[in-house]
Amino acid sequence: MGKDQGGLPREPGLLDILRQSVRQVPANKYAFGVLGIVATALISILLAGGRWQPAVAGGVVVLAGMFLLRVFAESHGRGTKSHSQPVHTQALTWFIIVAFAVVLSFFIAKLYVILFPGIDAAEPTVEITSPSAEATINEASYVVQGISRHVRASDRVWIALQSVKTGKYYLHFNHTQLVTDGRWSSSHVMLSVAHLDEEDFEMIALVVSPPAASQLRDYLRNPLRSPLDELPTGASPACTIRVKIAHPLRGYEGEVRLAEDTGLPEGNTVAEIDQYVPVTFSWEQPSSGQELWVVVFSQSPQLYLPQACVRTETSPAILPCTLEVGAAADFGTKFKILIVEADKGAQRVLTDYIGRIERAGLTELPSDTRVLRTFTVQRKNAN
Repeated sequence: MGKDQGGLPREPGLLDILRQSVRQVPANKYAFGVLGIVATALISILLAGGRWQPAVAGGVVVLAGMFLLRVFAESHGRGTKSHSQPVHTQALTWFIIVAFAVVLSFFIAKLYVILFPGIDAAEPTVEITSPSAEATINEASYVVQGISRHVRASDRVWIALQSVKTGKYYLHFNHTQLVTDGRWSSSHVMLSVAHLDEEDFEMIALVVSPPAASQLRDYLRNPLRSPLDELPTGASPACTIRVKIAHPLRGYEGEVRLAEDTGLPEGNTVAEIDQYVPVTFSWEQPSSGQELWVVVFSQSPQLYLPQACVRTETSPAILPCTLEVGAAADFGTKFKILIVEADKGAQRVLTDYIGRIERAGLTELPSDTRVLRTFTVQRKNAN
């Protein structure tokens, strides 16, 4: 115990406790500590399937725990022998120790995630439960369903179709909905191959990391995209089944042209269409800095549904697109198809909407848009 400037004994501080505890630890306790670290490392390796990285993290945790345990013990011993230690000094000491333990725990956890991002207690698993293997699909609106386990919150389940004939991959914007109990469903899957005449495909459930998902969205925003020869890094196949696709798919029939000179009837004249409408979007080049967007307007409820059908200054004059008009059950419902001109601010809003995982519609168009043309359509009644 040291003395203060007046020559009186002063209470030991945290550094004094640490120095004395280090000097008083016998060599045999170091030996026991080494054995504890080795045992923890071996257990970590066994539990992690033979991987050495968890052993490193386990050893660091044991060392930190031994250090804190020694400090706790020394602090408690000092407090027992010196009844004159002020309460506020004890409280401050314990606060510093506990705070140090909490900060160290967060630091170790963060360091572990940064150094070993691929180390997980359980590998992600994904299973396709519907359709079944070798099933025949004849609906454009067919919803793929399945079960997933241990998929990270940042990752996505994405469904791809691979042609058995060519080996190429076909994808549509991800519309997979996850439920807390691991169930998931994915719509719009068939739209990527609805225009083909091939029948045999491999349906692949992918676990997609955020960087890979960003790459796929950039790829899908290109209206003239070709099928993929290979999947991006970070898009890992988790389940594969063989399916047959019957053409033409119900709900995907007929093609219309959206153009300045011809197209769907304008005004109040109603054209009957299916839920998914293949269109050829043909328009003159927009003004400088502007883009032309196709937007579906639902009258009940009143929502604007921007489509991935965009004419930019540099895009080709004729674009093939697929419009989604309403939900599967909206038989007989009227909609309006709008051609809108959007400036820079509106373009950001519309592009952000298209890139979302869940797209429930916009309650109003961005302020920097101008409606150029309106087409009224009605969904065909159920057969």
